[in-house]
Amino acid sequence: MPFDLARICLVVLDAEPGAAPLWRQLGLAAGVKTLTVLAEPAKVWPLLGGAGAADALLLRWDDAGRGADLLQRLRRDAASPNPFLPCLAVIAALTRERARAALDAGVHGILVPPLAPQSLRRKLLEVIETPRKFIRVASYFGPDRRRQPRPDYAGPFRRQSDRK
Repeated sequence: MPFDLARICLVVLDAEPGAAPLWRQLGLAAGVKTLTVLAEPAKVWPLLGGAGAADALLLRWDDAGRGADLLQRLRRDAASPNPFLPCLAVIAALTRERARAALDAGVHGILVPPLAPQSLRRKLLEVIETPRKFIRVASYFGPDRRRQPRPDYAGPFRRQSDRK
């Protein structure tokens, strides 16, 4: 039986004027009952930890870097309330560079508009039901980007766990 998305609290960071009603409608159609839409990263930060904290974060990835800055802080700040929080990026004009930047910042997945409730639901269920291991190295902290093992890959192996 799939996870009930009505039990999660989803926080959305989107600075677009008038986006809040659209996100609420999309969230309700996807099955999310508790959804908070904010335009400023400073207002999102207190919702990421403590009682009633967010279970997932959805970021509008823009060239101004609002989503990137918040995600960098969430993943790397020593005082971060939840560095393992599942995060999805919404990238309007998807390019390889934007996708790479979002993944390098530590997002779990990428959504591309126009969004359908089914695609939002599928991605949220994916990050909740099958969480990924987190990788911490000098230049990156975030979910393991490897989706599945490749038996035909012969190396080089850089992680201790790969060498066993």
